[in-house]
Amino acid sequence: EIFIKASAHKGNIRHRKISSLFIKIDDKLYLFKEDDVILIKDILEDEGIKKSGFDLKQDYILLLPYDIELSGLYFDVEIGEYLIDSSGTNNDLSILSKKYGAGDIKSKEDFFGKGKSEKNLMEIPEQELFLYYWDVLETTERLKDIMMPLIKENEMENLFFEIEIPLIKVLGDMEYHGIMVRKDVLDNLKE
Repeated sequence: EIFIKASAHKGNIRHRKISSLFIKIDDKLYLFKEDDVILIKDILEDEGIKKSGFDLKQDYILLLPYDIELSGLYFDVEIGEYLIDSSGTNNDLSILSKKYGAGDIKSKEDFFGKGKSEKNLMEIPEQELFLYYWDVLETTERLKDIMMPLIKENEMENLFFEIEIPLIKVLGDMEYHGIMVRKDVLDNLKE
């Protein structure tokens, strides 16, 4: 099983470029820059290698422009939290980490800033980015280990693995490619 998280430059969904792709395998973190992502296409598309993360739909979408379809999706902390506690309104990793006792991690906003003070990815020293994403993926792994038994205990394994996880690709494709609607049918529904 590998844990994955992509970071991207700002921009339109169809033109956003990956700045860095981080992959955690056991106790090692690997950093792939945009030009290197294609070198691990076989790993990313391999159904036999489980991929876990936080907001895997975003990672899935970010890889599509590189002709990479992230496969082997296994566990998404954001979806796990939705099933365990659908009343939650803030699924920031730092909040979930505190909620489940999985450690303390800077929020995305605290690390990157917000609005006018938001840092450009190119301004952040690589070592600082590396350490932040190490914390992100370590926390993701701990949360997965905490959430999985809760999903089993609440008898939601089938819902999680058979419906929610496959929906990552469906919703990611819809978000990236868009959907067709028939205006005449929508107009008829108004009546």
